[in-house]
Amino acid sequence: MLDPDEQRLFELLSVFSGATFEAVEEVASRVKGLEQIDVVDGLCSLVDKSLIRRTDHDDGGSRLLMLETLREFATARLDEDPELGAAARRAHAAHFADWTKHQWDRLTGDEREAASKQMVGDLDNIRTAWSYWVAERNFEQLGKFTDSLWLLYDTRGWYQRPSPLLRIYWSFSLPHRPRPNVYCSRSRSRRAWRGCCSP
Repeated sequence: MLDPDEQRLFELLSVFSGATFEAVEEVASRVKGLEQIDVVDGLCSLVDKSLIRRTDHDDGGSRLLMLETLREFATARLDEDPELGAAARRAHAAHFADWTKHQWDRLTGDEREAASKQMVGDLDNIRTAWSYWVAERNFEQLGKFTDSLWLLYDTRGWYQRPSPLLRIYWSFSLPHRPRPNVYCSRSRSRRAWRGCCSP
């Protein structure tokens, strides 16, 4: 049996495609009604009850994974409370927009390789967050992704693998007449595709 806090955490985890403890804590702190939950204790309890698995990731950290059948069940439970479901998905999208933006400093410093591995580990979460803000047509939030994604593609040497995320960004941004710094972001990502950029 799950207590009410564990039930809410279980449902919240359905919005993630794998997660770190820190990401779940941050997202929960953004959702009204979840901000007072002891997230770490709750997650450890869910691990003990075999509802989620804790695994070591190649970036050196731990990740929490949920079987797809359990995730579908958790999603259905979350959707029974539309207000909570909407808040959880928005909090997830906001967290990963901010988190991706903040990887810039790490990708341009001594933590470049570690940051690159962590971004690769969270690409599915980044895609989900990106798609959320595309649906919302929130250009400001979308702009938080571009520079770090450019650096990620540059670091990994993915010049011949153009990101569908960035394609959507370009097509979405044009009608909105983006500011000069946005054009700079677009230019950087285009150059990275061609292999013309150096760190």
